[in-house]
Amino acid sequence: MTRASDLIQAAVLSTAEKWPEIPQQGMVSFIDPAKVAPRPIRGRKTWGHSWFEAGFRHVGYTKAGLWAMQMDPADIRALVRMDQMVRRAA
Repeated sequence: MTRASDLIQAAVLSTAEKWPEIPQQGMVSFIDPAKVAPRPIRGRKTWGHSWFEAGFRHVGYTKAGLWAMQMDPADIRALVRMDQMVRRAA
């Protein structure tokens, strides 16, 4: 079974492959907590846990109340290097 965080990382890798020049702000995505079911983590409702597991961090909110999630350029480069090492080893 594929985890959601693996799919998110695959999307980051696909994007970095197509556009190798990583923006200064890295990658940003948004979560609408009104449209996403929370996942209980240690007894607390948590939104976007898969994004955290994929390497994104919560950096704020939009005016509309969406969660802004960001993966820094250094983390994207590390993910790309790890993917390249795994491909070479296969």
